Amino acid sequence: MKLRMLRTCSVVFTLLSVATAAASAATVHSKHARLRKTSMASDPPLILFQSIDKRLTSIDSDNQKLRAFANNLHTTHSVMRRKRMVRELQHSKQQRDRLQSVDQLLEISSRAERRYRNQRQAYGATLFRDLHARTSSVRTALLRAQTAPTIPAWSREEKLVNTRMLSLIAQFQAISGGYVALACHPGSWACCQPRTERNGKVVVRGCTWSCASKLAACRGGCLGRRTPNTVVAVRNTPKPPIFAKSPTITSKQLATSKQKRHVHAVEGSASGR
Repeated sequence: MKLRMLRTCSVVFTLLSVATAAASAATVHSKHARLRKTSMASDPPLILFQSIDKRLTSIDSDNQKLRAFANNLHTTHSVMRRKRMVRELQHSKQQRDRLQSVDQLLEISSRAERRYRNQRQAYGATLFRDLHARTSSVRTALLRAQTAPTIPAWSREEKLVNTRMLSLIAQFQAISGGYVALACHPGSWACCQPRTERNGKVVVRGCTWSCASKLAACRGGCLGRRTPNTVVAVRNTPKPPIFAKSPTITSKQLATSKQKRHVHAVEGSASGR
């Protein structure tokens, strides 16, 4: 009877330990999630860039699927079947998803433009106005491809979609490139200094992201996040490995070594006699 009670108590204790450990892990996970959410909320450009990158990646994935399906058009000789296949492409899930992602990009870029305009940062508003215009041109090509009456017309519009997508991606990279890798000192600001790139015959406005210790130092550009003063800047000065250090000999060691060599020399001469 006592043995049975001990076993029961042991099982209950084990279950309580597991439940406590699970609750503790859930609490830690919740704290980490809140910290990540707070960190992202204090970094609006990062949120914008991640949102845009997510939609561009989704569009690229849908384009690849549609392109793989469209390759079958060239191997199909039946005109009626080819027309049916084009209609299937125009009303496919990938086509709907592309259009939805583009509509979301239009909303994101429009919201970003309003944000920078309200903060009186004209260059930031200009950048996202350009991004909005390029996204709008992609949408126009998508709608034309969706309603193209013939196979050649559909092929032309799809090529135009791909060309305008490349232009949109180049614009986004010109704005966001270098932001994530930027590591500013505590209390300083991430600053977008204006720069231009040439994409073929088109001039693209973008950013050179740098750190500004004062707001006035970011004149003419636009601002990213400010590094909190609570962040500790650690100077990265790695120490050389132990085996790379040159050996140091003290004067006492040197005198002992000379004395030993002298004793060995005297003993050698004595044995030679």
